[in-house]
Amino acid sequence: MLASLPKLFKKYRYLRGSALNAFCMFGIANLFWSMLAFLLAKYFNYDSAVAGSMGLLGIVSIFAAPFIGKMVDCYSPKTNILISWWFRVIAYIIFSIFTHSIYLLMVGIILLDLSTQFSQVTNQAIIQSLSRNSNSRNNSIFMFSYFLGGSLGILIGINAWSYFGWIGVIISAVIFLTIALLNYLFVGAPEKLK
Repeated sequence: MLASLPKLFKKYRYLRGSALNAFCMFGIANLFWSMLAFLLAKYFNYDSAVAGSMGLLGIVSIFAAPFIGKMVDCYSPKTNILISWWFRVIAYIIFSIFTHSIYLLMVGIILLDLSTQFSQVTNQAIIQSLSRNSNSRNNSIFMFSYFLGGSLGILIGINAWSYFGWIGVIISAVIFLTIALLNYLFVGAPEKLK
C-alpha cells in the first residue's frame, strides 16, 4: 500500500494541487502561531499565556464551518481555494502593517483561521471526490503534506525570527503565499467535484 502512494500522487493532478495547497496552508498558519508569543512579548510586553488565549479566536472559524461547508457545496473548489488564499494575504498584510494594534492582530488571526478552515474543507472535498478505491491513501498523502508544511512553518519561523525578527517571518509568509499561488495557477483545483 505504501508503494502505491507515489503512483497515486503522480496519477491525480488535483491530489498534487491539494497536497501542495495544504502544505502552504498549514505552513503559513504555524509560521504565525509559533511566533505569536515572541511578537506579543516584543510589541505589547504580554506573556505566552496571552498568546495561548488568542487561540480562542479560532471559535469564529468553528461557528463559520457550516457556512464554509455550504460554500464548498455551492461554489467551485477553484473559487474556494482562491478565497482562502486571499484571506491569508489580507491576514498577513494586517500582521505586517498593524503589529502595534492588538485589535487588528485579532482580526488578522480570525482571517487566518477562516482561510485555514476554507482550505481544509475544500481540499478534503477534492480528495474525497477523486477515487473511492483510494480515498484513504489519497488522504494519507494529503495529511502527510499538511503536517510536513506545518512542521516546516515552525522551523522556518524560528530561524526567520532569530535572524531577521518579525520582518523575516513576514517574508517567509510571502514565500509560502507565492508557492500557493503558483500551485493554484499551474496545478489548480477542479471547477466541479465529481
